[in-house]
Amino acid sequence: MFNESFGGVTFSGWAFVPFLCVGGLIVFAGLAVAVRSVIAMRRSALLTRTGVAVEGRIIDNQMESRESTFDAGTPDMPMTSTTRYFVFRPVIKFRTQAGQEIFAVAPRVSRRSFIVGATVPLLYLPDRPDQIKIVTGGGGSAVPGLVVGLLVAGLATTFLLAVHSMFFASSTNPAGSDCPPGLNLPAGATCSSR
Repeated sequence: MFNESFGGVTFSGWAFVPFLCVGGLIVFAGLAVAVRSVIAMRRSALLTRTGVAVEGRIIDNQMESRESTFDAGTPDMPMTSTTRYFVFRPVIKFRTQAGQEIFAVAPRVSRRSFIVGATVPLLYLPDRPDQIKIVTGGGGSAVPGLVVGLLVAGLATTFLLAVHSMFFASSTNPAGSDCPPGLNLPAGATCSSR
């Protein structure tokens, strides 16, 4: 790779590699969130289209621990806040139309536990009765995950392109010169035309 000078500081093209690795991981994470959201949306649409409607009873809550980190500081005074919290998914018992008793965990997530003993209308797939969807209430949309995932991937890609142009755009190739971009010539030297 070549060396490039910005404001009197010379960078090797290899200095781009850490930006590529970190930026690439952020792009990958954003795309993974978007893909996961699309899968959830397709599953929900399939259940809406072909699911069998039944009544189920909430028999328990599956609890999951999560945490979120928030950076509110400055470079001079870093400040990070981590919040730990629990989310709940309802465990539902129901009978299929064939009379089979099923226990399934709904994909719906809430920061408050679900009321044990409550009945809920739901849809299940006839060939996979453990795949269910609660028909009423909120908390089941995957659209925010899709939007956030695509936004993160787009911003990270923009950042990578900006850093790439900073490292690999030639500032020494004057307009109309026959010199290839990135070629640093001594003062007064010129490229010969072919």
